[in-house]
Amino acid sequence: MIKLTFVFRRPKHIADFEEHWANEFVPLVEQLPGLCRVSVAVVIGEPSGPSNFYKLHELYFSDRAALDAALASAQGVQAEQLLKTFAADITTLLFSEHFEEDVRAGTTV
Repeated sequence: MIKLTFVFRRPKHIADFEEHWANEFVPLVEQLPGLCRVSVAVVIGEPSGPSNFYKLHELYFSDRAALDAALASAQGVQAEQLLKTFAADITTLLFSEHFEEDVRAGTTV
């Protein structure tokens, strides 16, 4: 699987960020063609204390071609434009190959 991760640093105005992210961005990216899975993690801190990071939003696709097609789709282009309006300065995007193992079952996903 291929994963697109949005790494959001802590926004200055969390309520405004959450309004745009939850009510506009999330519904849009969940319409991306080829999307297999979504995962969201809210950062609660680092071992040394508070973190400058706020949230990880991960979108999973079967392969790189599916990810590229999703980003080139109307929804992908619209999501990119929307992201620039509320989080351009606090967002890093990462592409990664994703492997997962269920250690209890001994299986790899």
